[in-house]
Amino acid sequence: MEKKDPLSVWIELRQPENDEQAEEMVELVNRMLERLIEPGEAMGSKFFWMPDKRMFCYGGDYGFRYLTDRGEWFNLRYFGREHSAPAIVQNTWESLNGVLYDLTKGDPADAVKTIEDLISDLEKAGANPETIES
Repeated sequence: MEKKDPLSVWIELRQPENDEQAEEMVELVNRMLERLIEPGEAMGSKFFWMPDKRMFCYGGDYGFRYLTDRGEWFNLRYFGREHSAPAIVQNTWESLNGVLYDLTKGDPADAVKTIEDLISDLEKAGANPETIES
């Protein structure tokens, strides 16, 4: 583990006992990282497990690397930034317009998936029906 920028954080996964534990570990660390990105923003790279190599990897559509040290550096300037309300509002507006189209001219099943994704994004942004006061 070579230290990068002083405003970086290292996330390292312990060696799993089996493939099931490894899959659970990558699911949890990816969920944690998803909570740090802007709601509605796609996470480009993720941790994943290569059972045949018994090794964690990190990457996405444009390639990946084997994590021989089982970890990855992350930029605190990016993950520590404030979520922007305009991005959340814009994503909500675009999603609701898509739902309206799907319900009136498109496929209603697509509308259900979009609404589920939108609810998930809003919950990630802090919306929670249990905390809303009447």
